[in-house]
Amino acid sequence: MWEIFIEQELYITYIFEIIAALSGLFYLFKSRSPGKDVKLLVYLLVFIFVYDITALSWGLYGHVYDFKYLEFVKETPFASHIWIYNVCQIIVVGIYSIYFALQIKSSKRRSFIYILIGLYSLSSLVSFGLGNTFF
Repeated sequence: MWEIFIEQELYITYIFEIIAALSGLFYLFKSRSPGKDVKLLVYLLVFIFVYDITALSWGLYGHVYDFKYLEFVKETPFASHIWIYNVCQIIVVGIYSIYFALQIKSSKRRSFIYILIGLYSLSSLVSFGLGNTFF
């Protein structure tokens, strides 16, 4: 399975992702009192790296082994790895929006941004649920 990962040179992206995540964790470790926004951004970097590796493993497992030990997934929409990245898109956009909302000093504007984030998340879930784009 990992032969394809190396043959297609997919590792380059993941090397940069892990460098970013480790750099952020190093900064958190060395910083005396990082703000909530900085912690959120660093945790997002770590989350993206772990999520991408998990999604890559799922996609490669399905491609190489044809879900040999997960036969019940074979003929379902979950056999594709596209749905994994659609879920990630909703999560990452929401977290980035929260990060930028934390930069706003006015509590009224920040509350408005939080409402918009909730509406975006809800409308994205409804859009993916009703349309054929989720899978």
